[in-house]
Parts: sequence; C-alpha cells; structure tokens
Amino acid sequence: MAQWITNAGNPLTTRSIVNRVWQYHLGRGLAVNANNFEGSGGKPTHPELLDWLTTDFVNNGWKFKHLHRLVMTSEAYKQDSERHDMKEYRESDPNNQWLGYFEPHHLTAAEIRDSMLTISGELNRDMGGVPAIPEINMEVALQPRMIQFSIAPVAQPSRTPSSRNRRSIYTYPRAWSSRSIPGSLQPAESKRLL
Repeated sequence: MAQWITNAGNPLTTRSIVNRVWQYHLGRGLAVNANNFEGSGGKPTHPELLDWLTTDFVNNGWKFKHLHRLVMTSEAYKQDSERHDMKEYRESDPNNQWLGYFEPHHLTAAEIRDSMLTISGELNRDMGGVPAIPEINMEVALQPRMIQFSIAPVAQPSRTPSSRNRRSIYTYPRAWSSRSIPGSLQPAESKRLL
C-alpha cells in the first residue's frame, strides 16, 4: 500500500500534501476542501500552480523544508492584507479565490507560545532529544486525576526552564489538550449542548 501511495503514477498523494502546506500558510488551500480533495470538494482554483508545486516537491525529493520555503517566499504569501482598491477588488472577487491579497488567519497556541518565548529570549532551540512538559497554570496543573489507583497532578512541568522552554514541537501534546483544563468542552460534548 505504501508503494502505491508514493508511486509517481499516483499524483493525488503529493497534490494533497502540497495543498495542505499551502493551506497551512495561507489559510485556504488551492483546492478549497482539503478533506475531500478532488472529490466533491471542488476543483482547485489554480490547478497549474498546484501541479507546478507538486512537481517541484517530487523533483526535490519530497523535502518539506523546501516546500515551506517555496510557499513562504511566494508573492501570494508576501503580499499585504490591504489593497488601495480593496472595495472594487472585493466586488469582483468576494472570496479572494484569485489571491489578490493576503487573508490574515489565527495563529495556533504553539505558534503563539514559541513567539512569546522567542521575544523574551527564553526559547530553547535545541533540536531532537527528550520531549518536555511546558509550565502551565498551577491551578490547572494541580487538579487531581486518577492514575493507576493513585491521585496525581494533571501535569508536572520539566524541572529546568531550558527544558520547559523547548519549541512546541518537542512538548507532550497532552499538556496542551483541553482534557487537562477542568470545565473545557470536547467537540462531542459541545455539540450536545447546542
């Protein structure tokens, strides 16, 4: 199955990857519905660009760093979120499908955390190694939970600030999950309340 997925004759895999990377950086994929790619999700707005990025991705050995750099140095990514003719442009292209301006989008919690640590000069940029547990609100961290018939705090941060302040990709995701925050709703629970 892995050989079929990565086969050069099956462009769907690489096109999906490229579309997701584009969506991550620009807030919307070249094919709008990334979860139903080329099915009932609609055709790509820029099929030639998607094909070119996909070919470049494959020709460069499936290197994600190269793909991220390519998207982030593109004119579409570098443009301003405002235009001098914004009112007229929005009338002609209300959904910005022709990428006439950069649409701002929300940052993830990990991006905000890493940015704050970078600005304060506390970010540990070491690569690889043992995952860390970041420091979280003590009221949340000390909430008891049952672990193998004993009470334990929800999260105990790593001992030293340098290990706690590692980039978010090196942290345990459980420390960030909404399950560790009392009173927070899981998606299934929030739907029941509506």
